[in-house]
Amino acid sequence: MVNFQTLTQRSSFIKNMKQGNFLYAPFFLVQIRSKKSSNNISTFRFGVTASKKVGKSVQRNFAKRRMRSLFREALQQEKAENFLEGYTYDIVLIAKKSLLHSSYKVLLKDFKKCLEKWLKENIKR
Repeated sequence: MVNFQTLTQRSSFIKNMKQGNFLYAPFFLVQIRSKKSSNNISTFRFGVTASKKVGKSVQRNFAKRRMRSLFREALQQEKAENFLEGYTYDIVLIAKKSLLHSSYKVLLKDFKKCLEKWLKENIKR
């Protein structure tokens, strides 16, 4: 069983920054942290951030909407068997300005590539 949640507290973002792995893509940064949970349910906690470097509020909100959509679509297409049961995965996407002018298909491909790379490096079966 899989559970989805949203990261909203600043402390969660900071903890993820200090303890997570960074993956670099042309349009965003991905921070991923995994930890063993007490139950046997996989939990995905997701957060997005876009600084003022990305643009004014309209552009930042557009970037955040695109990143949330990327997360939903990528994890629906990604097989749940690839992630270990009983772990909590904290995923934070940080927008770059180039995200605003790129196509959605390219963004989705880059995000999936980042997830696959992280899975290869960190999930040992």
